[in-house]
Amino acid sequence: MTSTNYFQWPLLRLETPEYQEKRFEDHREFTMVMFTMSMFLGLSLWIWDYVTDPVGAMNTIWLRLMYVAYGIFPFAFKKIQNRQVMAWLIIGTLIAGEILFGEILNRLQGGSVYGIGGFLIFMYAPTLLLAGYSLGLNALYLVLAAGIPQVLAWVGFIEVFQQKQYAVLIWPTAVTMLLAHFAYTQNYWRRYQSELELQRISNTDPLTQVSNRRNFIPTLQKEIARSQRTKRPVSLLMIDIDLFKHVNDKYGHPTGDRVICTLADTCTRVTRKVDLVARIGGEEFAVLLPETPLADALVLAERLRQTFEATHMASVTGEQFQVTISIEVAEQSPGELSSDKIIRMADAALYRAKSGGRNRVESVLEP
Repeated sequence: MTSTNYFQWPLLRLETPEYQEKRFEDHREFTMVMFTMSMFLGLSLWIWDYVTDPVGAMNTIWLRLMYVAYGIFPFAFKKIQNRQVMAWLIIGTLIAGEILFGEILNRLQGGSVYGIGGFLIFMYAPTLLLAGYSLGLNALYLVLAAGIPQVLAWVGFIEVFQQKQYAVLIWPTAVTMLLAHFAYTQNYWRRYQSELELQRISNTDPLTQVSNRRNFIPTLQKEIARSQRTKRPVSLLMIDIDLFKHVNDKYGHPTGDRVICTLADTCTRVTRKVDLVARIGGEEFAVLLPETPLADALVLAERLRQTFEATHMASVTGEQFQVTISIEVAEQSPGELSSDKIIRMADAALYRAKSGGRNRVESVLEP
């Protein structure tokens, strides 16, 4: 895995859709908890209202109670899976909360002077509430959250507003929070890349660099489950190198490894991108063909058999030879739901292929 420069700009190449989805899901629970705490904070700050202005605080009770709306987010995060919808819902709610805070200050004697520091709370939202989102979204939010109170003051919504003091306090904080989010994004990206690399290693056969059995079986199960929903068939190829022990005995295990790698490469070239090639045993491979009926799978299997048979091999000492394969094809009908069953069907066809003389394609279709 190549290292990632710490100062690379995330928006240019880091934040892929897969990365954003993973980050959103990783922070879902944290954001739910933070919104609950923000709700209690918004309510409890009425005590600050009362200490600042006991008389005016009587006029802010109902406004403070409106922060109960923050409490809906733990439920919204469970119901709404679309991260874009949640992003705009969060930003809209935070901005509304900021405008509400401005009205609270209007109702307190000297509130716009003594309470100006309260706007800092909204600057910490990227760290507490928007950590699961991109740097670009956080930058947009910070510009809006920092600028809207000044705009409200210019139009007269927030009274006796200290523009200079606000700007000196809030804008450096906004920039600091954006830099903090940038640093966090880089750190999270490196961890994300490390997880991907570990996952790739655990799911990949080290010799051939195709999928291994550990990854293949769960993928097969998921594809069969999807077939059940879409009513589309799934086909499976089981491939075995003929007389592979003879190759190892005659040319040595390094040459045998070359043969295995050549078969993996041939399978990858002949199949589609949506198909999954896996090495599931010593010289045994499997190819998962989503949404593929038996007839199409047989055509592909025959092309694969012919391509590999025509491939000229060379031992480590330069000796030329050719190797053949036997392929078993099985189709899982949409009414079935068992990875074990389709593998058993393919294994049965494998036995017939071996018994029938090898270098051939056998098939089985069970309704």
